[in-house]
Amino acid sequence: MKYKFRLPIGDWSADGHGKCDYFIIESNHVIDDVMDIYIEMNEVYKVNNVCEEYEESVIDGSFFDLVEEKLNLDRGNYLENYDPTLFTSSFYDFDDEEYGTTTKHIAQLVLDMLMSFDPKLKLKIVNDNIPDFNNWHSGKSVNLPGYGLFY
Repeated sequence: MKYKFRLPIGDWSADGHGKCDYFIIESNHVIDDVMDIYIEMNEVYKVNNVCEEYEESVIDGSFFDLVEEKLNLDRGNYLENYDPTLFTSSFYDFDDEEYGTTTKHIAQLVLDMLMSFDPKLKLKIVNDNIPDFNNWHSGKSVNLPGYGLFY
């Protein structure tokens, strides 16, 4: 059986900057099972500490060293413009061993870590590119209500 849930990446509680991207995830387990696996996995790998500060879009190289060694995941799959042969990339700081990323990369990293931690778990991002009703890219703009509902 397939289950779906939303995975928030960012300030999901809106108690800080309020910016968050949501990814619809398809799973072979109910969300409570996935959350239990995440809690257990996070105790070991501390993925919740990745990009936890405002405007922090880099991941420390030591985190990836651990993930590559223990979970056999390649850091290049979760980084923007990563090229291991080019140490002058704007997203790679050779001295600090920090790597730039995006919310979609982080969402995929969380899923891959979960599936490596518990191989029975099957997760994938689905419908992550659904257009908004007011899609500026289409050249159409509609005025929608509700702006004043937020304080």
